[in-house]
Amino acid sequence: MAFVALGYAALQGDLAFFASSLHLVTFASYFFLVYAFVILLSRPFMGRLMDQHNENFVIYPTLLATALGLFAIARMHSGWGMLLGAVLVGLGFGNFQSAIQATVTKVVASDRLAQATSTYFIFFDMALGFGPYLLGLVVPTLGYRGLFTMVALFAIIGLPLYYLVHGRHIQK
Repeated sequence: MAFVALGYAALQGDLAFFASSLHLVTFASYFFLVYAFVILLSRPFMGRLMDQHNENFVIYPTLLATALGLFAIARMHSGWGMLLGAVLVGLGFGNFQSAIQATVTKVVASDRLAQATSTYFIFFDMALGFGPYLLGLVVPTLGYRGLFTMVALFAIIGLPLYYLVHGRHIQK
């Protein structure tokens, strides 16, 4: 989770600077509004899919959508590319985060629920807290396009990590 959350940390810390460098500040001001609206519309639908099928049915596509959204941002040349990234990251990370939290609460014993939830939020908060600072250190070397490409790859790496930790244990 923390590995994938670094993509969102990059958005928090560097999207405004990247947008400014491309003269897309007006579109950047709508990014998180579009992101939130997409989450608001899609989360109930994703929750039902997870209930009807299983967590893998939601988590794998949300990781892919997160990666595609971050790649769209890395390659954007217009405000519409940025807003496409907002839609994809909203569908992706916006739903991945709640699906992983629901999975954590589903798989742990009830007497360990407090520790599991706490651990989830500790790593999530660490990624969002330290991520913008640490990722900002690579901007002088990689640039903003390189930064967003790198965090998109983190979401791709999240696919086999999730499979190894949990996904392979799910019955169809």
